[in-house]
Amino acid sequence: MKGKYIINTMKRKDYKDGITLVVTCSKMLMLPFFFKSLRDMDLPREDMHLLIYDNTDDPAYLEKLMDEIDELTCPKCQQFKSIRIYKSYAKPKGNLKGSGANHFSKTQLHNIWCMWQKLYKMVYTDTFFQLEDDTIVQPDTFKRLYKLLMSNSKVGFATAIETGRNSLPYIP
Repeated sequence: MKGKYIINTMKRKDYKDGITLVVTCSKMLMLPFFFKSLRDMDLPREDMHLLIYDNTDDPAYLEKLMDEIDELTCPKCQQFKSIRIYKSYAKPKGNLKGSGANHFSKTQLHNIWCMWQKLYKMVYTDTFFQLEDDTIVQPDTFKRLYKLLMSNSKVGFATAIETGRNSLPYIP
């Protein structure tokens, strides 16, 4: 099945306004922890487009995801400038790197690469902030990173990638 928007409240006139918060997700176990963290974050929600990219083909995952974001999507309590939920329907792959005989298209990395190619065309704002579903952040993380990003015109990228993925400690 081809990927599609499950929810899309974004209006064309608002494409360039504000900031896009990109949430990439595929791990059922992490959903409640991640969305609690997201609810606790200090974000400029009224100026922020929320884009959730569900990179699975699992209908049960989408159901759980919708339960977690219910309070974000109801018309009376919509907190964000717009909300989009995109489901890729990507079939699960074997392992992260694949065996030596596998082609790149047979690995989990291929699904991630396809997601990145798609996301590139889905973010219309000049600035975006990305969280992955296994990233649990402090409530002030966005404000600290955004301040760093905007403090110097030569800075084009600010990250809070976990130190387990980097040889250098994260020191904002």
